[in-house]
Amino acid sequence: MKFSTLSILLACVSGAFGQPNSSFYVATTGNDSNPGTQAAPWRTIQHAEATARAGSTVNVRGGIYEELVSINTSGNATDGFITFRSYPGETAVLEAMHITPAERSGVLTINDKSYVRIEGFEIRNYRTADHRLVPLGINVIGAGSHIELLKNMSTTTTTSESTSSVSSARHPTLPSTRLATG
Repeated sequence: MKFSTLSILLACVSGAFGQPNSSFYVATTGNDSNPGTQAAPWRTIQHAEATARAGSTVNVRGGIYEELVSINTSGNATDGFITFRSYPGETAVLEAMHITPAERSGVLTINDKSYVRIEGFEIRNYRTADHRLVPLGINVIGAGSHIELLKNMSTTTTTSESTSSVSSARHPTLPSTRLATG
């Protein structure tokens, strides 16, 4: 009896974290101790990123999130993209007004990762008075491939010497941008 109970428990836990095509939820009213379900969402996008795997979709409810997000996990061709998106019909805002850039940095950074999709976010107010620093809305660097940036908007991402958005100047807001190599 103990063995069968343990087997069922392990199957449930591995299913929640290891299975592709999982949906997770983040909301400003959530808590990172929650299971990340629609009824009990997480609070931060970065916590969701730490749990998401290939084939997962992280649905971020509308609201303002004051955090930097670093994508540290790749999707793959077999299981699919890791998708981070604003919940349908809502806009999740990554607000950086109280965050000071360090070197060339983004509010959301994808470094050497592949099969990542970012969709429907507004990224705003990443500023610095230091002309040596370059604040970016979404910073994609390294050797990753199959990266999709869809329907995102970056506003007021500037240095004191700039009058327009650094991100918009380099990457105009487009209905979709797909970076796919190899």
